[in-house]
Amino acid sequence: MSTTKTQGTTAAAGTARAGQRVGDVARANADVAGRVVDGLRQGHAGAQTSTQETEAVAAAAAEQLRAIEDLAQGATQLSSLAENLQRAVRFVRGENGRS
Repeated sequence: MSTTKTQGTTAAAGTARAGQRVGDVARANADVAGRVVDGLRQGHAGAQTSTQETEAVAAAAAEQLRAIEDLAQGATQLSSLAENLQRAVRFVRGENGRS
């Protein structure tokens, strides 16, 4: 009976060690999972920041485009005024360009 008791004690000790290892692995997995979640949160925050920056750049680009369109319209009007002024000068000077 002593051998059976020793075998039972040995088996119980082995089971306890295996249970301890399972607990250790579970804790290690939980730690890794926590670090992964932290990394995902940081990635999400970085993506939000990038989205906000992209929206700001797009808004600035739209404003610049409007300014360029306004400048182009102003240049067209200025060119038309220059042509009108040139015609007026020719009219005042006479058809051949002399007074």
